[in-house]
Amino acid sequence: MKPFTTIAARNHALLGTAREVLSRHWKSKLSDLIESNGIYNGPRFARTSCQKPFGIDFLDQRDIFAIRPVGRRIVEPRINKRLLYVPSHALLVASNGQLSEGTLFGHVETAAFGLHHCGITQHILRLIPKPQHHDLLLAYLSSQIGFHLLKSTAVGSSIPMMHLGLLADLPYPDLTDSDRAEISTHVQAAIKARMDSEAAENEAVRIIEQEVLPSWLA
Repeated sequence: MKPFTTIAARNHALLGTAREVLSRHWKSKLSDLIESNGIYNGPRFARTSCQKPFGIDFLDQRDIFAIRPVGRRIVEPRINKRLLYVPSHALLVASNGQLSEGTLFGHVETAAFGLHHCGITQHILRLIPKPQHHDLLLAYLSSQIGFHLLKSTAVGSSIPMMHLGLLADLPYPDLTDSDRAEISTHVQAAIKARMDSEAAENEAVRIIEQEVLPSWLA
């Protein structure tokens, strides 16, 4: 029997025998796809509001998963930039909060939609996959089995958070080359479609704010 990473009953019982069965049938685990030291949270820091052109755009956990995020403008904190920003191939995981129905815990977003330009709250877990695994890992963790596997890593009672050791050890499916290519095609198409949509919406907002409203208020 393997040594227990945690003694919390929830981590062993939440999925029944599913995790054990998947681990036996799948050779890979999450850590095999992640860059060195690529699973981490950011630190706590003071958030001092400011206005453009000063400061940086900052997103909290709710903003990360909003259809149209509206973050804050804050003074750039004096912390390691790696702990504040993420690369465009990073995956952002809601890893701190309640486990009840309808909450964000366990949901995954990609920074490829433009989130790498913003500072990210410490409540978001950073997963930095090796670039060639970004599309596959995003699709896998966004699936029902991926979602429940992520939730099975929760520790703590009042405000649970993900146990990084359990997370790194999650089983990962063995995929054929054709499966990898097809998944990547769909993920990249989704990223392009969303970026095109956001660009079109931003232009519509710009027209209202910079062309229509000034003429009305003149």
